Amino acid sequence: MDQIQSIQPLAPLLPIPTMPIFPAQRQQQGFSPVAPFCDDSDSFSSSIISVNNTTVNPGVLPVIVVTTSPYLATPTDVVIGVNNTGLVPFSVVLPANPVTGKFYVVKDISGTAATFNITVTAVGHTIDGATSAIINTNFGSLTFLFNGTNWSII
Repeated sequence: MDQIQSIQPLAPLLPIPTMPIFPAQRQQQGFSPVAPFCDDSDSFSSSIISVNNTTVNPGVLPVIVVTTSPYLATPTDVVIGVNNTGLVPFSVVLPANPVTGKFYVVKDISGTAATFNITVTAVGHTIDGATSAIINTNFGSLTFLFNGTNWSII
């Protein structure tokens, strides 16, 4: 009669750690929160959140498409898409009194910035120590963050 041999694994099988889905479980197990749209009731929420004092759906940032220069950024703008239909150099002006942590993304959506540069300036502030920043690549973009004193490109 044939003998049956058992096969032993080369390494012991260990459980694969998984991250709990709900905030209370994560906190109990020492994980930090990762989903801003989860609440403490351990249920997912489709509620609205606030980004830079602008109410948005989670994962969705407001986009404004601008076609006239100069464009004066408003406190509710986040993503500024420059559609340079006039085919001239374009200017975006960041506001004088933003809140600390306010950010803007300025993006060339027309693909003309290499020829018709987009100049971004800030009223009463510098941008990384300079008076302006320039987008000079087609479909290029820059992200600006206000640190409480001046603007930084991030």
